[in-house]
Amino acid sequence: MESPPPVLPAHPGEVLKTEYLERLGISPGDLASEIGIPDSRMQEIIVGRRAVSADTAIRLAERLGTTPEFWVKLQANYDIALVSHTWRKRPPTQPKLPRRRR
Repeated sequence: MESPPPVLPAHPGEVLKTEYLERLGISPGDLASEIGIPDSRMQEIIVGRRAVSADTAIRLAERLGTTPEFWVKLQANYDIALVSHTWRKRPPTQPKLPRRRR
């Protein structure tokens, strides 16, 4: 029996879209312009194809009244969950350490 797909935490782009853009009535393009990033970067973040970088986290925090750490932690939590799922699917292996020479 195959295990169900993992439940990943929300991508920061999803949080940005639902908790900020929709609630504040701001379009992604307007926010991108306001914080000085390309519209394409904003669109890729919102659909989950791009990570929130430290630079973008600072810009979002300044405009939205959050902290850069909020955005970076959302991204880190998402990345760790995604990688953890990938690692669980790998066959177990024992790492081979080089022998120490005496």
